[in-house]
Amino acid sequence: MVVPVLYSSSQCAHSLRARLALLYARLRCEVREIDPNSLLPQVTTLPLLQLPGRLIDDSRAIAHWTISRRPELALWPDSRVR
Repeated sequence: MVVPVLYSSSQCAHSLRARLALLYARLRCEVREIDPNSLLPQVTTLPLLQLPGRLIDDSRAIAHWTISRRPELALWPDSRVR
């Protein structure tokens, strides 16, 4: 089984959202701490979740992907609040 890799920074609020979603859902992943001032060539934005054959580079999209793996947790509401 391939473990997803999350490139993130502890200094970035968006990275924190992604980390918390993965932690809450108890999904196993490898977290690679990246300095936002010196990004690696393959990492252009943080957070970035690397999956087999797919990259997700938005914290909300990462949270949605996480929820799709554990829908019973109801992390994200089904309807929008007005």
